[in-house]
Amino acid sequence: MTHKQTIIISLFTLLSLLTAPTGLISQENELLQRATAALEAGDYQSAISQYIEITESGYTSPDLEYNLGTSYLKQEDGANAILHLRRALKESPRHSAAQHNLKIARNIVETEISLIPDFFLLRYWRSLYRLLSSSAWAVVGFTCLLGIVAAVYAWLFPQSRRMKRMAFSSGIAFTILTLVCLLAGYGRHADETSTDQAVITAASDFYIGADDRSESLGYLSTGVECVIVDQIGDFLKIQLRDKEIGWIEASKLTII
Repeated sequence: MTHKQTIIISLFTLLSLLTAPTGLISQENELLQRATAALEAGDYQSAISQYIEITESGYTSPDLEYNLGTSYLKQEDGANAILHLRRALKESPRHSAAQHNLKIARNIVETEISLIPDFFLLRYWRSLYRLLSSSAWAVVGFTCLLGIVAAVYAWLFPQSRRMKRMAFSSGIAFTILTLVCLLAGYGRHADETSTDQAVITAASDFYIGADDRSESLGYLSTGVECVIVDQIGDFLKIQLRDKEIGWIEASKLTII
């Protein structure tokens, strides 16, 4: 192979790498438009198929998950509706339309689980850190850190006693805010990347132990939400929304 041919092949490869993502994005946009049009036209099965094709390509967003969950809800598939609406809220906790449809989806789940709320301080803290994404908390925290640096400088080189007192007070305030942002960012990041939230997508018995020969605590229909606590072999220890704890086969759950 000549040097000239090598250069031509290299340029062609580079051009292919540069143009391939654009083509993929264009294809995803086309699929998204067709899926949304199908949803609006009431062709929910077609919309579901096309939304799933988009997610399988690696693209996702709160609105896409919301539309997919809504399509399942229109077909009265409570389990998949809850799964995808919860995924939308995982990315965007303040998505009001997803919150509204999730309430509707929960009403069509066969097994009724009464919610026992968490301790009120935990609920308030969760509401606080879900106001922003983990990236946004990092930006706010960095800004507060710069405020600490400025306050320290003003305290070390004050123009007056009053300025020194103000710098000291500001430094304490910025330090507290930085710690809050750090903790909130960590909490939000854990929220965004959690793999312990799940939805039962195949009806199953709920066992007292990690074995299908153990005593059954009851029957769980599809759509029941839970938190994964532990795992032994093919069984998962889960906690339901009413805080009841038991075991279920891992294959019966889908991670949110």
